[in-house]
Amino acid sequence: MCLVPRRCAGGVLYRDFWDLKQPGIFFFYLIAGRIGGFSETGIHLVELVYLLVFAALLLAATKRYFRSSAVAALVPVLSVGAFYAVARDWHLTQIEGLVGLPLLLTAWIAAESAGPDRRGRAILGMSGFTGGLVALFKFVYLPIVALFWLTALAVRAHRATAQRGKTITRDVLAISLGFAIPLALVAGYFAAHGQLPVMYRTFFLYPPHIVASVPPRWDVLYGGISWFAGYFSPVLALAVLGGYRVWLGPRSVFLVNVVLWFVAGLTLVLVQRMWWQYHYLLLLPPLAILASLGIDELVGALKQRDAVWGRAVGAMLLWLSLLVVLKPLVVESLHKMRFAVSSIGPSRGAPGGRRYARERSPELLQMVAFLGSSESRAGDIYVFGDPTLYWLAGRGQAGAIHGWSLDGYPPELWERIHRDLVATDPPYIFVAVTQDPIIRDRSPAIVGLIDTRYQVHSTNPEGVWFEWSERDP
Repeated sequence: MCLVPRRCAGGVLYRDFWDLKQPGIFFFYLIAGRIGGFSETGIHLVELVYLLVFAALLLAATKRYFRSSAVAALVPVLSVGAFYAVARDWHLTQIEGLVGLPLLLTAWIAAESAGPDRRGRAILGMSGFTGGLVALFKFVYLPIVALFWLTALAVRAHRATAQRGKTITRDVLAISLGFAIPLALVAGYFAAHGQLPVMYRTFFLYPPHIVASVPPRWDVLYGGISWFAGYFSPVLALAVLGGYRVWLGPRSVFLVNVVLWFVAGLTLVLVQRMWWQYHYLLLLPPLAILASLGIDELVGALKQRDAVWGRAVGAMLLWLSLLVVLKPLVVESLHKMRFAVSSIGPSRGAPGGRRYARERSPELLQMVAFLGSSESRAGDIYVFGDPTLYWLAGRGQAGAIHGWSLDGYPPELWERIHRDLVATDPPYIFVAVTQDPIIRDRSPAIVGLIDTRYQVHSTNPEGVWFEWSERDP
């Protein structure tokens, strides 16, 4: 959703609104907004359709590897279904929940290229294209698709009877050409607007600086692991059995890619050092596939038992195990259904998603209530803190650089924030208590600007609102 409405009509990404994220997530919001409308309901409705397509592709890509079609149907349930069961507002439309589709396509198409079909090189090029889409969502996940390509290239090189080096060279070229297409289109957009230097710094220079600058948040790591394990530890146990089956069974390039997806994905989640809960959503698709393979292995073992009573006891134990696995997800689903039913009815709250915010974060709505009065100054505001305040207040963001996650910003971004504040003179600036010491440490210029041009409007447990003053700087 657009926090800066005037820039959403013809604005340029990274020039008029900057964020560390790669452009893929912004393209998703743009397309979703054009289709469903730039509202909470419209964006999430398109997200639902997108993930339903993802669920169908998961089933199509994996069904051949299952003995039981009923167990195969668990793959979308344990991935997309589980996502909606555990997701809160913070988890929706995050990169890690959306990048699964191009990752699946890359793993699947690369595996298909390793078959005996002579069209393998053209298929490799298609996997390069879908891998390029992964890069547009998040560059840090490129090692995952690189592993997909390595498995396919290794199999194709092994099957080459002659001129193996030439085969590998042509295969790599096919992948590179496909990979370059989406990146070239995006680079062309930024080049046309004179933003290639900004794009380069955003993609390649700022991320390592931020990772090096931000101290490890061990409480966030513990919270993320606890959240993931609390919901998915039984699924993980079944996934270990599924991984064991992949290891012992006939080697499938696709299933090997699934294992690599989970292992490399978990490694990259930990390497990023942010460790937010939504990062673990990256692991749901491979986890669902491997856990379903584990269940399929149990079902196959039961069918091989000779004694009827043995099969009956085994079946009972299997269903009890499934209940244990699915219990956290079912409980969360029932909780959300109860909330949805309780929300039905006219005039029960604020329009759109603001009623949900009223029930979940009433203090945030109270913090911005004064901005809706006729006595408040008009214009875009600036928030050093939670950007939800823009949405709840119905105000845009003054300037291009957002004031969230400030602790990793390099000096040039601090200078840009200061220039934007000087140029836009926002009527109100909010400084969260968590961000205040960071601002004082990193930008004395911003501190001086607030001290000379603003006066305290109000304070609350979350921070301080400053109002523009007529005083001379």
